[in-house]
Amino acid sequence: MNDGLWIIVSILLGSAGVIGGYFLRVKQHEKSILTSRETAKKIVEDGQKEAEKVKKEAILEARQDIFNQKREFERDMKERKQIVIDLETKITQRDEMLNRRAANLDKREEFLGQKEIKLDEKKQELEQLNSRFVFK
Repeated sequence: MNDGLWIIVSILLGSAGVIGGYFLRVKQHEKSILTSRETAKKIVEDGQKEAEKVKKEAILEARQDIFNQKREFERDMKERKQIVIDLETKITQRDEMLNRRAANLDKREEFLGQKEIKLDEKKQELEQLNSRFVFK
């Protein structure tokens, strides 16, 4: 019976080993599935974080681009306004110069008119003096 007992114990131990190995393999398989799920979850979370990071960078870049374009537009408008101001100043200066020239021409014309009157008066005086000398 000793041999029979050894056989039964061996069968029981072998069965326990097989059953234990099966449960150990199931446990390892569950652990492997759990690890795979955690890894997949981590990959998804990392992907979402990376997507958020890329999105934030794109938004920041777009804002910076808008800011730069606005600054460039304002600089361009400032330059154009300055050009308009410069042109208006030149036009005003030319207008003032033309007004001064017109005033000077008016003064000259008035001066020449007065000289002409004086010359006419002198001419008449000379004619009168000349007529006095001629008749005498």
